[in-house]
Parts: sequence; C-alpha cells; structure tokens
Amino acid sequence: MSKSPLFISAFLISSGLLFCQSNPSQSAAVKRQFHERFNLTSQFEGGDLSRYVYTHMSEFFPNITLQKSENSQPLPLALNKDIDSFQVSLKEQKVSLANYVHQAPVDGMLMIHKGKIVFEVYPRMHPDQKHLYMSVTKPFAGALVAILEDKGLIDVSETIETYIPELKNTAWEDIRIINILDMASGICWEFEEGMETYNNLNSCYMQFEGSIGWSPSIETTPANPYEGLAKMERYKEQGLSNDYSGINTFLLSWLIEKVTGQRYTDVLEAEIWQPMGTENDGLMVTPKRNISAAFGGMSSTLRDLGRFGLLFTPSGPQGIISEAHLEKIQKGGRPKLLEASESIPLIFSMDDEKPAFCTYQWDFTMADGDFYKSGFHGQGLYVSPEKDLVIAYFGTSDRDGTYHDLRNISRQLAKSTLFGE
Repeated sequence: MSKSPLFISAFLISSGLLFCQSNPSQSAAVKRQFHERFNLTSQFEGGDLSRYVYTHMSEFFPNITLQKSENSQPLPLALNKDIDSFQVSLKEQKVSLANYVHQAPVDGMLMIHKGKIVFEVYPRMHPDQKHLYMSVTKPFAGALVAILEDKGLIDVSETIETYIPELKNTAWEDIRIINILDMASGICWEFEEGMETYNNLNSCYMQFEGSIGWSPSIETTPANPYEGLAKMERYKEQGLSNDYSGINTFLLSWLIEKVTGQRYTDVLEAEIWQPMGTENDGLMVTPKRNISAAFGGMSSTLRDLGRFGLLFTPSGPQGIISEAHLEKIQKGGRPKLLEASESIPLIFSMDDEKPAFCTYQWDFTMADGDFYKSGFHGQGLYVSPEKDLVIAYFGTSDRDGTYHDLRNISRQLAKSTLFGE
C-alpha cells in the first residue's frame, strides 16, 4: 500500500466496511505533486500516481457526465463474514481474502449476492470515489448494441458499412458486426508486438490511442480516430480468432451513434446508466474533440459498476438486458475464436480452466455460463447468473509491475459453497 500521506486507514465497525480516507489538510500539496508528475505516459506507470489519476480523472481529462438515476435505492447490506475468512489459493500458498485484499494492490472490491452486498472493502480508495474502469468499459458498448439489436435497429450479421457508409472502400468494408463485437475483425490487433505494442507510438493501435488523445501522438498520428480507421489495413481474414483491440469497441460506439443519431454517452445514459438505478453520476473521458473513449474511459463508484453486473442476474432490474442477449453471452459464442487466439495467453487466464468462448465484448464465458471482463491495472467484473452473484473490483498495479490476482480469486469464490451449491 502507498505510504502517501493522502490516505489513512479507518475501520468502520458499524458497517463492516474498510476504507481509506482522504486527509483534507494535505490534499492540496499532494494534488500539486501528482499534477506535476502527470503526463500521457506516466499515467500508466502504476503506483500512487496512477491510483490518483484513476480516482480523479476529471482533474486530468475532459469528461462527459452520466447523470445518475432519479429513482435510485441503496443496495441492501447483508455482510457475510465467512467471505472474509475464505482461503484463496495462490500457487502453493493460501491466505484469507480479508488479508489478501490489503496485501495486494487492490483499491476496492465488492460482492453482490441475490441483490445484496455481502462483501465490500476499500483498502486504497474511498467508497464515494469514482475509479476508472479501463477496459471494463467495453461490455457497455456490447450491451448497447444488443439493446438496439432487440429493438430491430441493428442486425449484427450485417457488415459495418451498412450502417457507417464512411467505411466503404476501406479495410473495414464487408466486416460483419458480430466479428467486431467478438474481437475478430482481423484489423489492428492491440498486441501485434506483445505488450511492447504500447511502447511503439508507430504501431497501429497506439496511432489510434494517440488520435483520440488517450496516449501521446507523433507526426504520423491521424488527426482524429475516424481518419485513422479509414487508413487501417487487414492483417488477417475476419472471423478467424479473437485478436483483442479497443479499436473494435470504438467502432461499436460510432455504430451506436450512427444508428440512433445521438451522442454515445446520451444513449448509454438513457438505455443503461439511469435505468439500472445508479446512486451517483458516472463519467466518460472525452480526451479530444468531445469523442468518447468507449474502449476504456468510464469512471464510477464501485457500487455503480456492480449495478451493471446485476443487470445480468435474476436479482437485477429487469427489462434492460434481454433474455436473448444473456443467452448469447452464455451460450452463443464461437469456441474457435479463443482456440485460435494469440491474445488469450498474453493477457487472459483463469487458473487451469479453459474458457469456453467470448462474445459481445466480454473477455470470456466459462463452461458453466459465468462471464468476465478485465481492465488494465487490475479492474474487473465477474458475473455468475446461476449463482446470482456479481464480483466487481478496482485496482492499480505497483510501479514494479505487481498485480493482484482477483480474476482467478473471483472464479474460486464463485465455485465455492459460499453462494450455494
């Protein structure tokens, strides 16, 4: 845990919540230091600077506010102390979950079972802080496409230029929307050079991030992401493998805007954010030209991220996520995409279990129907419709590259007897 004087630990005995409180008397000096250290590269380095940026995005980037629900009700508390003592398996070691979340670089962790909060800790942030989701932002775009699909406004078997004529006579022409949803477009793989892609500002993916203002730009960086999309080239045929790239998600956000005639964040707010009963406003980063970073730019409280997961469970608000969409996530993916994927060994794993498939912007679905999405630096959302369980968490890796292992721990928890057989 950071030794910065910005935070002090406090245990709330009355609620069972553990969290770190800001020290107002020192916040001005600390803020000044973080702002002096910040740039478009240093924000990703990990440690105290990254944690501060990810919990204060509005201080560093333009944002659009997602207005909270007018009819929100607090999630009921039913804290389960057995979860605190649950022994998580870490290679050859075991440790209680309560100890682990304070030892590892975990900012906050939440579990909702049958609509009630059963576990909630904030080792390195305040419960009311908005934390950056990173790539956990992506399934919101997938869900919006599904909602518009249910309304008959999008046919995912169609090709993308059917809805975005600007993509005619580009590499994107004839790419089916389902292949964009499933990260199988065959265009601009995010890990073409492994993790080193992020250090090469000439790479296709970093040219995209530079064009939207999320990462540094250079002379060859396109003026905007739309111009960049038109210049991209195919590196393989579509529909062959899951080759992870935030560009696919950005393209889905453009599709949503074209189909609805509305700004992406307005559709997100109207179709998901407000109907799901959010307690607080959310944020969407718009680094340049008021363009949403739909691939990784959402921020909210941890509880409101958990509410999104609830939409896919029996206890969540009904009528937002359709049964048809849930069935596609749980049963409709194509196993061959993961089997042929080079992305999965690089960034995704689930202990020794093999995921079944991936679809609609989720990282993968397991054989039992549970599904999961991760985000850079340790963000995550795990949903088990069968167990009526949501596990959400925020993290910030240490500067030495140390990450937590809550992805595998979430799976261990979901498979345990804590939430029913």
